[in-house]
Amino acid sequence: PIQSEAWGLLLRADPPDAVLVSPTGSGKTLAYLLPVFAALAPEDYCTDSPQVHPRALVIAPTRELGMQIAAVADTIVNRVSGRMVRGEWGTQWSVLCAVGGSPLGAQQAKLLSVRPDVLVATPGRLLALCGHGDDEAAEGETCTAVCSLASLQMWVLDECDRLLDLGFTPSVNAIAGLIRPPDDPHEPHTVLASATWPAALHPLAERLLRP
Repeated sequence: PIQSEAWGLLLRADPPDAVLVSPTGSGKTLAYLLPVFAALAPEDYCTDSPQVHPRALVIAPTRELGMQIAAVADTIVNRVSGRMVRGEWGTQWSVLCAVGGSPLGAQQAKLLSVRPDVLVATPGRLLALCGHGDDEAAEGETCTAVCSLASLQMWVLDECDRLLDLGFTPSVNAIAGLIRPPDDPHEPHTVLASATWPAALHPLAERLLRP
């Protein structure tokens, strides 16, 4: 099962980058979300920054999938927040879903208010929140950089095959550039999750995964 295999790999003290390939409905979301929460380290959070610094990021190809992932993440928060997974936490985790179809300004305000530990987002909306969106992604609103990806400890691309099919490869490459700028040695763990693994995904994996 994908969960037992993923947890054995991703719950290590220093987990490697990973590719999770399993059919839709097989439990991939929980397979990567539990390690995401286990990796969170409160002492690394940038509380004094005017921008929001999520410590984990999940990118989904569609609004509907993003909302489903956030719902599973909220369930984890409600059940295990503040308990020991790999250490002690003094504050409760927070999750925010930022997807297209909602006013950008309202999501910017909510992001600044919630300051989530885990951000679930669609590619265009994430770029808009980071100040790199276009008019279509921002739906006519101003793209102000209220979010920074400089403090990520883990990021996940879910449904990679659908991201590719929907033409999001340029957006994913742009997001990767924000996470790993050329002059910054910061290397968060990367997880690619997909129902299928076509040859067209191999170049993306080679660019994003550490050797």
